[in-house]
Amino acid sequence: MYDRDRRSIRRGTLLLGSFLFVVLALGTVAESFGQSRNPIKIKNVRVGLPPGPFAKDKDENNQPLYLFKAASWAPVWVDLEVTAPIDQAIEIVVETPDGDDVISSARIVVPPPQPGNVAGHQLGRIPYLKPGGIFTEVTVNVRGANGKQLAETFQRRVIGMPPSRYLILSVGSSLPGLRLSKAEGQSPEDAKENDRLRNGWVELAQITNVGELPDQWFGYKGVDLLILTTGADPGFWNALANDGKRRAALREWVRRGGRVLVGVGGNADLINAIPEIKEMLPARLPADGKRSVGEIAMVLPNSPRLILKPLARGTIALQSLGSIADRPYQIKLLADERENAPPLVVQASHGLGRVTLVAFDLDLPPLVDWPHRDAFWEWLINISGTRLPKGGDSPTNDTRDDQDDDKYLTRMQNNLEFFEGVPVISFGWVALFILFYILLIGPVEYFVLKRLLKRLELTWITFPIIVITVSAASYFTAYELKGRDLKVNKVDLVEIDLRSNRVYGETWFTVFSPRIQNYTIGVEPIGPGSDASKPSWVADGPSETLPDTLLSWHGRAKSNRQSLFRRTYAYHTTVDADASGRQPFADGLEQVPIQVWSTKTFTANWAARMNPNLPLIVSTLRISEADPTQITGSITSNLPIETLDNAQILYRDRITPLPPLVRGTPRFISTNSQAVSATSWLQSDMTHKDLVPTSHSAKKYRGENDDDPTFRFWPVLFHDLVQGQFGRLYNASMREMDQSWRVSEKNPNEAILIFRLGRVEDKAEEMSNAPNTPTRLWLSELPGSGPRTPLKGTLRQETYIRVYIPILPAQK
Repeated sequence: MYDRDRRSIRRGTLLLGSFLFVVLALGTVAESFGQSRNPIKIKNVRVGLPPGPFAKDKDENNQPLYLFKAASWAPVWVDLEVTAPIDQAIEIVVETPDGDDVISSARIVVPPPQPGNVAGHQLGRIPYLKPGGIFTEVTVNVRGANGKQLAETFQRRVIGMPPSRYLILSVGSSLPGLRLSKAEGQSPEDAKENDRLRNGWVELAQITNVGELPDQWFGYKGVDLLILTTGADPGFWNALANDGKRRAALREWVRRGGRVLVGVGGNADLINAIPEIKEMLPARLPADGKRSVGEIAMVLPNSPRLILKPLARGTIALQSLGSIADRPYQIKLLADERENAPPLVVQASHGLGRVTLVAFDLDLPPLVDWPHRDAFWEWLINISGTRLPKGGDSPTNDTRDDQDDDKYLTRMQNNLEFFEGVPVISFGWVALFILFYILLIGPVEYFVLKRLLKRLELTWITFPIIVITVSAASYFTAYELKGRDLKVNKVDLVEIDLRSNRVYGETWFTVFSPRIQNYTIGVEPIGPGSDASKPSWVADGPSETLPDTLLSWHGRAKSNRQSLFRRTYAYHTTVDADASGRQPFADGLEQVPIQVWSTKTFTANWAARMNPNLPLIVSTLRISEADPTQITGSITSNLPIETLDNAQILYRDRITPLPPLVRGTPRFISTNSQAVSATSWLQSDMTHKDLVPTSHSAKKYRGENDDDPTFRFWPVLFHDLVQGQFGRLYNASMREMDQSWRVSEKNPNEAILIFRLGRVEDKAEEMSNAPNTPTRLWLSELPGSGPRTPLKGTLRQETYIRVYIPILPAQK
């Protein structure tokens, strides 16, 4: 009988196994059949910009990795294979973890692609993501208008660059002749030419196909310097002249702080045919200004006289640079000639950006094979963009190695996440409470039940009572400690460009949530109210400013962790273009999850027109007749603030304190050569001790710690002035904000008016409508979607303002 039962069990097991096998097989066949019926297959996904000639890292297909920076925006290129006709628009959804390991998603809607292979730049629109980690994952889905999946989900692990690396983008042609010595200051003889730029600290991307240019300005956010070349392929520039969307994106990036280097020798007509690029140049390119020379002599700083000439007999195309009315430039390099030396390199601002123009080609001989090109490139990149790293040791992809180079970002994050009256429970106390809890549900409960009550079965009652009691006690204790109110810390930077009559801003804010909640978040620069005659920060309302607003998470690049229960939120993206042709992307955030008593930090970039009838600042500053190194004139404030205290004006590396600026009243100003240097002011004890990151030993001596929330933005806004020419770089993620170059001793053409509106904390809705608040937060809906829900809780506001003032020539 035992054998019969065993045979029955074996038979039943065999039948069950066969049944499960058939079910799995049918499921696999059905899945394969379903996949085979998908009309689209995702062939490949690339994140960032195409790699240049020095790329070393390869993907699983042995192709050079695209280049992007962690914690910075990057385009996502989705290559498709369309196997059947599609009669509807398709939706492409891309996802990646942010810096808090929460999934951020973005979607675009594109016209139905034709059957065949379709590259990412051929879809008609590009999605963008802001990956939170260097090693991260990107997920892509393709759906129809009805939400039906049209392609199998595609996942790919991608590798980005740490923010401390430098990314140079060549546009128009490749730059194989670009060379940088392994370490700063090394000569070619000592350095042994290195095929990795600055020993791997600098990466070169290149775009030679117009379709691979970003179609949104923030697609260039990770680029430290963009180099435009015209020598190799005129077809590229002809194609760009016909692509208004990409021309506008490039111009807007420069306006918002991008750094561009343009080399033009024999093809000035290609540049003149593109109005957006012609408009940003610091000098005019006459159509008849091209001439041929046998050699170019130059003297670089800390360098002997250098001669650039062809290796064989030949000539060099040299472009004449003409001046533009009301737009003076700085001459950075003159030809070393005795009479009528022509300028070789000139520079000027465009909006918040920095544009450098070179009068000969950067991508053609003789420069590409010049023996001294590494010294020339090092000088040229340093004066065109941000200071290059010194080199030396090779960099790594470990985020911990970036902490010192990104110290300002860490200090700013600590400042934003510090909420007065909300205690931070240290890990020691948490560990102690956990130990107490373990003892309570273990030895203590056992002792009471075993020794006192002598009934161990009561643990079915006592155990849940202990768990519920401890949980409730923890919950109510946390409520008493952390409170029930929403809290927001917000910092605004307002940049006013008087030359273009535009206002640019960046807003950082941290939300402390008293409950588990999903927030829909928007930021609106405050425009005119019902009375248009009253001062306002910008000229237009949210219907005009929203398309020029970019909103995202903010924080340090981290190593993403895998999790089974990741939360998700979406970047708000508009499907249709507005009346001016703009296609807003990430102008808001939808359903952002913030856990109870947790914080999350965000950042917004915005731009708007200044009221032409009531400009925020009116200046009559001009070069003094008595002393051409000084300026004189008046400044009138029309800002919403009644009185501006503690304003300073920076000019030629000198800083002059101003008397209070009363709204609507001109204030006469005259600088003098005895004024303190801007560097000394920024490095003074009053402003420096809490701003510049110091060593751990110095902090300990002063009684500080690494979580000290005190932070001021001046060292970020004028980093080179604070740190000096050879100081340590602490601004890896914030390089584009440094405007020290505008107020150098050799620049007589611009001055910067700066002031800070100190921290004020009050009820959130009252602060949102206060005069010293340039932006208004939306935490329940997006601007322009209907009435705004008033904010509850409290808001702490701090505002920094920089005004870029063009200096008029002296009166004759």
